[in-house]
Amino acid sequence: MNKIFINFGVNFNHVLNGEFSFNDQYKREIKTLTSYFIGLGYVFNNKYSLEFRYNTSRDLAILNGIDEEANHTNISFKFGYNFFLKQFVITK
Repeated sequence: MNKIFINFGVNFNHVLNGEFSFNDQYKREIKTLTSYFIGLGYVFNNKYSLEFRYNTSRDLAILNGIDEEANHTNISFKFGYNFFLKQFVITK
């Protein structure tokens, strides 16, 4: 069975050890934030899928409690393969 799908959701990002610097003078800590996504995709024969996903922007840097403009927006193309093709039916 082939189908087109739309999905959306929330990305919860947790930074474990994030920092970027320039010449060891300009250091910024990367903070943990959330962002949103929306995707459009196609499933072929319930086995293969292809999705285009857009992630909304989020601010990435902070210095001494003051937010700075360092927006990060991305798009991605995802390919999927379904290993579990059989549907399980529970009967009584």
